[in-house]
Amino acid sequence: MMPLAVREMLAMPIHDWTRVRANRFHDFHQCWTVAICNALNGSVLAGGYFAMIERKTGGPEADVVTLELQPPESPVPGGCR
Repeated sequence: MMPLAVREMLAMPIHDWTRVRANRFHDFHQCWTVAICNALNGSVLAGGYFAMIERKTGGPEADVVTLELQPPESPVPGGCR
């Protein structure tokens, strides 16, 4: 096993803002949330559910949320709600 000092030096400093440039964190964060969303929508979620990123839901802001599809209550002219 590697010594603690070596592990700390090699660890990804994602939450230590003094060691990571903002643009690098933002790139990582965007790729990560899209990958999670794609995995959920690919085969993880049950039928009738889907995931979206950066969706405002009220309360704490989530990176990825799961939503349930709901059919329209009644037909809407022109197909829009």
